[in-house]
Amino acid sequence: MQGSQWWLEEQPVEVRTQKNVLRYYPKAGRLQLSRPDRLGLDGMSTVGKTVSLDLQAVRDAEQAEDAIALLQQVMDSLKGGV
Repeated sequence: MQGSQWWLEEQPVEVRTQKNVLRYYPKAGRLQLSRPDRLGLDGMSTVGKTVSLDLQAVRDAEQAEDAIALLQQVMDSLKGGV
């Protein structure tokens, strides 16, 4: 799905917390982290500020081991670890 509008072509696995929205697109290999949706001036709901992590790009990077280790450290800290 490289170069396509993958966010429109696939239904994400989504988790919402009070301050974050996580959307995982397995086929596209993307993870999005967003602020919560908000109401625009027109009264319509809009997606909050979002960043997307291209998982294949992380996997293919020269620094893949370091990037994966950092992500694992973050996951461990969420579980109450390091």
